[in-house]
Amino acid sequence: MKTIKVTRAIVAFAPIAVLSSALSLTNANADTPGGKTLVMSVYVDTTGADSVLAGDYQSAIRKIQSRRPSDNMGSLEVATNLCVAYTLTQQWDEAKSKCDGAVIGAGASDGDDVFDFGAARRRLATAYSNRAVFYWLRNERQKAVADVTRARSIAPRLECVAHNWLALNGQPDTTARPSVASIRP
Repeated sequence: MKTIKVTRAIVAFAPIAVLSSALSLTNANADTPGGKTLVMSVYVDTTGADSVLAGDYQSAIRKIQSRRPSDNMGSLEVATNLCVAYTLTQQWDEAKSKCDGAVIGAGASDGDDVFDFGAARRRLATAYSNRAVFYWLRNERQKAVADVTRARSIAPRLECVAHNWLALNGQPDTTARPSVASIRP
């Protein structure tokens, strides 16, 4: 008899939990500085990440390009961090190449998702979200919305994705430079 009551209580509270998590996701993004600024994500604990986070993009580019093989940085992290650095320095050709490379690399990295369920989806969604910001800054609105929509279909609860999806489906502040957030490889 008690098992039935516990089950009913869980079932009764499930819709409340879903609504609560949806509202907290919306509120978390509303509290972001500027509210309508876009966010690009870089992988921390990698060469040059500290420079990207500090806003010293040229230094980050130099550090990443001159990294040693012993540095803790795979091709996905390189492409992602360079995508952000090149985008924020308006080096559009290099940024496009690296953002596309990050999407391709993340799409091919699902084999290492053995112990961290969802890691491959988060990497792919991050790559699409970053490329959406690139497209938006290049005034390619339809491509930006398409990429952020793909990112949202892959990992809707990932903070950078949810934030960019809300911003791009509203009216992002076109005068503000995108902010940079950190993620773990």
